[in-house]
Formats: sequence, C-alpha cells, structure tokens
Amino acid sequence: MNQNKIEKLTQHIYKSKEILKEENPSKCWKQIKYIEEIYKNIYYENFDIVYPTIEGEYYPKPSENDYGMIESLQKMIERMEIYLAELKDESEKIKEDKKLININNDIKNNNTNTANATIFQNITIEQALEELNKIPEGILDKNQKEEIENLLLAIDTLKEKDKTKTKEKIFSVLKYLSDKSIDAFISLLPYLGQIAGVVGR
Repeated sequence: MNQNKIEKLTQHIYKSKEILKEENPSKCWKQIKYIEEIYKNIYYENFDIVYPTIEGEYYPKPSENDYGMIESLQKMIERMEIYLAELKDESEKIKEDKKLININNDIKNNNTNTANATIFQNITIEQALEELNKIPEGILDKNQKEEIENLLLAIDTLKEKDKTKTKEKIFSVLKYLSDKSIDAFISLLPYLGQIAGVVGR
C-alpha cells in the first residue's frame, strides 16, 4: 500500500532533517547508511548520491568525519522528498481512478434500473396511445399514427386470446417503427416490451 510507504518515508525524512540540524558529519553518514540499507532495492534509482570517501585508498572508504557528509545527507533528503511526492501523486491517481470506476458503476446501475422499471411498469393501452400522439407530425403523420394505433389496439385485444398473433403484430409494429423513426420506436418500446413479456410467459 502506498499509504504505508508514504508514512514510513515521511518519518525517515523527518528523522534525517533532525540529524542534519546537528551538523555532525559522522551522524549524517550513519543516517545515510541507515537509509541506504532500508531502501537498498530502490536506492540506486531514487536516492543515488556521491558522498566523500578517503582518497588514496585502493578500495575507497567513506570519510565519515568529512563535513561533506552534511551536504550528502541534504541531497539524500531531497531525493527522499521527490520520491515521497511521486508516491503521493500515484496514490491520488489511484483514488481518482476508483472514484471514476464507482461513478461509472453507479451510472450503469441507475440506467439498468431505470430501463427495467420503464419496461416492466404497468403501462396501459391508453398511455401507449398518448405517447404515440405526442410524436411530432414531422416524424409520423396522421395516417401513420392511425395505422400504428390500429395495430396497438389489435395487440391489446389479442394479448389474452392469441399469443402467437400478438407476437406477430408486436414484431410488425417494431419493424414499422424502426423503419420510420427511432424516437417513435423508443416511445412505444416500454408498452410493447411489457406485452411481449406477458405473452412470452
């Protein structure tokens, strides 16, 4: 979890700054070594600094009493702060992504629930005809509306008597509407869906 990393790194930065205030090269060197050990897996990528070594040695050793160690710890603190900022940015991005996922899920669920409620609510033939008459003349003219109205009335009459013929007429209306207007198709779909559900049982 990034939050745990953030808390731990914040503690190490605070402790390092407290040591830095003492301006003791040896303590600075020990803190640098301590940080290196903890973050050794990411050290070379994030905290890579060069600190003073004893010159003339075949295998150079840290010059822990060199006052340059103070500057080296300061550099390491700056590297830690950069890494901390990156962790915080990443954590915020994760939070935002989760929010977007939750919002999208809420929208999908609401749309599904609304669609189901619309299709399965008890819609009467009168309500369906009312929706039909609301469709503008530019989409369906008077003759077309009368033709659809007759089909709807036939469906309503047949729904309890002849399920096969009812299904045929529902398909006829759906085909007719899909050819004429998507708005008309959507307006009458709840009623036709309800009747199809009844005769399909």
